[in-house]
Amino acid sequence: MVAVANLVHQQSTTTGTSDQTLTTVNGKSDFNTAFGTGGSNVFYYLIMNQAAAEYEYGTGHLSSSTVLVRDTVIGGSNGTSLVNFSAGTKDICCDIEASKQIINPLTTRGDILVRDASLPARLALGANFKILQSNGTDPVWGDNPVPLTSGTISGTPTTLDLVLTSYTAFSALRFIGRCLVPTTDGSQLGLRFSTDGGSTYISTASYQHSVYSWTTGADVSGRGTNVSAINLHGTNASSSVGNQAAEGCDVDFWLYDQASTAHYTRSNWHMTSHNNAATPQLVHTMGGGAYQVVQDTDAIRFLWAGGSTWASGNWKLYGYP
Repeated sequence: MVAVANLVHQQSTTTGTSDQTLTTVNGKSDFNTAFGTGGSNVFYYLIMNQAAAEYEYGTGHLSSSTVLVRDTVIGGSNGTSLVNFSAGTKDICCDIEASKQIINPLTTRGDILVRDASLPARLALGANFKILQSNGTDPVWGDNPVPLTSGTISGTPTTLDLVLTSYTAFSALRFIGRCLVPTTDGSQLGLRFSTDGGSTYISTASYQHSVYSWTTGADVSGRGTNVSAINLHGTNASSSVGNQAAEGCDVDFWLYDQASTAHYTRSNWHMTSHNNAATPQLVHTMGGGAYQVVQDTDAIRFLWAGGSTWASGNWKLYGYP
C-alpha cells in the first residue's frame, strides 16, 4: 500500500531522469525517517525544480537512506514519463495528487463514506435495525430481514427453545428450519409459547391450528381447537416425519407481532417433509395457528409430539421491522 506522512520535505540537485540524491531541509522530516528503505516501502512524492518549469509526482521508494527511486510517474510536466530535470535545486516532498485526496464529508458518528455521481459523499447512519443495501445506483438503508440468530441441533435435545425478548422491535419473526430430523420415526413437530422468557412453556388446551396438505388435497388439522400445542403437521399420520438422516422436514415459520397484548399470538408456516412410509413420500403442508389468550409471547419452543428428541437440523431466525 502506498504510504503518506506529514511534513516530509527534502531537496536535491540531481539532473536528468536518474534517481534523486536527497539532502535535508532544516525543521522538516526526511523520507528515510518517515518510510524507511526498500522496494516494499512505497510512498507518494512530488518533485519541483525551483529554477525551471519542471515538476513530477508519482510513487517511489528509497534504495538507501538518501536516494529516491522514481518508480511510477502519475503526472507532471512530461506527462506520465520521467522528467529530464535540468540544473537547479529541486524541492521533494510527500504529497498526494488531488484526484486521490478526500475532504472528509462525515459529520456524525456512524456516517459512511460513499461516492456519489462524481465525488466522495456522506451517507448518514440509518435508523435502528435498518440494513445497508443497493438501489442499483447507490447504497441506501432498507428494511430487508435482519439475521438475528442461528444454530445447529446436536446431542439429541428434547426441545428447541428460542428466547425472543431481544427482538420486540420487530413486527414479524421468521424461523427457517432445515433438515429437521427426530430420533423417533413418525414424529410430528409441535410448538408452544412462553410469557416468562422461557422459564415455562404454556401447555394448557388454549392453542388452535389449521393445517392443509397439498399432497392429499385436504384439511388435515383434525379439528385442532383448544389443544395443548400447535401441531405444524396437523393430525394426519401421512404427514408425520421419518427419522432417517435423508428424511426429516424443512419449515418456513412466521410469528407476527409477538410482543403485542392487543390480540392472540398468531403464526403461519409452510412445511415439506418426508414421511415414515415404507417408501418415504414427500408431503407438503401449510397451516396457521394461534394461542387464544392475549399475551406478550417472549419465547417459543419447538418439540416433537410423543416425546421424541431431536436428532439433527439447522435453523436461522430473521426479524422484519
